[in-house]
Amino acid sequence: MGPAAATAAAEEPTLEGGRMPEHPDQEGVLLVRAHREAALEALSHSLGTSSLCALSRTGRAMPAAKFHEGASRAFADVLRAAGAAPDDELEAIVVAVAARWEADEAGRAGLGPDWAAYAAGGGEGLADLVDELRARAVVRR
Repeated sequence: MGPAAATAAAEEPTLEGGRMPEHPDQEGVLLVRAHREAALEALSHSLGTSSLCALSRTGRAMPAAKFHEGASRAFADVLRAAGAAPDDELEAIVVAVAARWEADEAGRAGLGPDWAAYAAGGGEGLADLVDELRARAVVRR
């Protein structure tokens, strides 16, 4: 298991009993998953063959990796919050997660460049997701 895969497994949204939430072919959930996969791929690329834990112990700042880790975590939060909600509720769920994310991460951003990058990655990822959900809704009308 690579470093990004280990991070993903640790953040994977699960229900009681450790199973994934059921998401019947919901376009919106598939979109969130695609965003999360892209963030994990970017995280893996930025880490190379190292793990986040090993890099963190070196004391070097790694904002690029932390940015993508934050985005991945934010998308996992959306998947967890969405459960089996219908697509027409997804935008409101993402907006609510973004508000919680901003409140939770705002205080940590002042702790250094890695925390600032983590917070920014989640915030920007969620904002991009809301924009894409809104654009898709307009196209369907």
